[in-house]
Amino acid sequence: MVYLGTKSIRKDFLAVGLITILYAIISFINLGDMSAPQTFEELSEGQSIDFYFGEAQNISRVMLYNGETPGNYRVYCPDNMGESSEKEFDEELDDSEAMTRSSDESSESGEDINLNLLTEVTNTSAFYWTNIDLWNTNTDHLHIEGLKKDDDSFYLGEVGFFDESGHQIQVTSYSDSVKTVLDAANSPELEYSFLLDEQDLVPYDSTYMNSTYFDEIYFARTAYEYATGRRAYEWVHPPIGKILQAIPIQLLGMTPFAWRLGGNLCGILMIPLTYMLADHLLKNKKWAVFAALLMALDTFHFAHTRMGTVDSYLVIFCMLEVLFMLRYVDSHKKYNLVWSGLFMGCGISTKWSGCFTALGIAVIFFADFFAHLSETKKQQGEILKLAGICIGSFIILPLILYFGSYMAFPKVTIGYAGRLVEADNGGSYHCDLSDDYLETIRRTSPPPDVIANEVIDTPLDVVCQAIGVMDYHTGLQDTHPFESPWYSWPFDWKPVWYYAHSADYYSTISGIGNLVIYLLGFLGIIFQLYQLIAK
Repeated sequence: MVYLGTKSIRKDFLAVGLITILYAIISFINLGDMSAPQTFEELSEGQSIDFYFGEAQNISRVMLYNGETPGNYRVYCPDNMGESSEKEFDEELDDSEAMTRSSDESSESGEDINLNLLTEVTNTSAFYWTNIDLWNTNTDHLHIEGLKKDDDSFYLGEVGFFDESGHQIQVTSYSDSVKTVLDAANSPELEYSFLLDEQDLVPYDSTYMNSTYFDEIYFARTAYEYATGRRAYEWVHPPIGKILQAIPIQLLGMTPFAWRLGGNLCGILMIPLTYMLADHLLKNKKWAVFAALLMALDTFHFAHTRMGTVDSYLVIFCMLEVLFMLRYVDSHKKYNLVWSGLFMGCGISTKWSGCFTALGIAVIFFADFFAHLSETKKQQGEILKLAGICIGSFIILPLILYFGSYMAFPKVTIGYAGRLVEADNGGSYHCDLSDDYLETIRRTSPPPDVIANEVIDTPLDVVCQAIGVMDYHTGLQDTHPFESPWYSWPFDWKPVWYYAHSADYYSTISGIGNLVIYLLGFLGIIFQLYQLIAK
């Protein structure tokens, strides 16, 4: 014990607290930028924008920041300019691509000009800074045309230009199909253009610090849509994790720091939670502290919880439901069952893989129940009371959470669109739960506007959405370059590569677990099986 006046603090608490604080400090280093463009211009197919620089400049790089719906882009310059000092773009373009086009707008002098196509950009993602290298193209203005990628309209947040020295080039005027040409010296409206109003936030390079990476392109985007009341894009997992991810975005704005904050906090809390779980399982404070230290040193845990996905929320919910079940086994205080069921419902309402942990706590509960059955077999009232608490905690409460998470925010993209069929009397559509819905849908396929206006606001809609989620996952044929069989995971056979970047330096993020920890865990499982069989 360490004594402070009349109070005592256990050494294990001090040790776990110190480990958690050190981990938290390190985890917040370079978590992500705390600022990013917040205003966006909605563009449509073929809409173009001209950016003027006042005089010819050597444009080395263009930076584009996409909003929730990314687009593709073509970059042009006047045909009497655009000579590159380092690279010819013609080699990159398809022979069938038109090399010049007549501008729909006028230059600052009012004369029509012809434009050379420099490059076409297709590698855009939501809330992502896209680098467009122009290799010192000498021109006094650039013409950027928007092309749809997935949706009819798309959002562009900010556009920045840099010379070969990495210095930002100021735009003196611009024009598009909606606005007239504005001059920076005479028209103060220029500074309020959504594409040019946050120029101090334009980086020279795209990195994980300022952009989405890996599955953040789905989850961070959807969390933003939850926070702003828009139709949510990602639908193949239930809503609770994304709702929680949306809270920091609502409070701090749509920035990399905000969309990763919740997951990182979960990663920090998992360290003391690991201590508590180990304490219940091992009944040894020193080994429990050692388990918390192993969690803090797990590189996979560090990398994955700092990424803006919902997995961190799932794992902490699963850990909490197990912890409260273990507390119930130790004390048989029934309120622990309610807490366990609550977090079980939260886990399943984040990702269906939470069902596997639910099976695990069911095994723990029934093993304990039958072990003490002889003590309670004559107390039928107690058994009935326990059954009622379990039904309420592990069936009713999770169902309320699951259905409520959908119906509280009905603007989730409909994943059961294939099951929408027209009513017999026409004019309305409903979800068909029958096995012959595929034949029905071939006869009465709903128009796109019906699907777009459909919302999840009834329990039947939630059931249909669950069927749609199941249809998606069971019918998924796409492969992943880093997929690996489950039995290879304890040995880090094929880690997931989340991110890689090379410029003046090389950086990478991967899901490589601490092999020492994994092997110790594998040996621990074997030892526990031996103990179970031996005893």
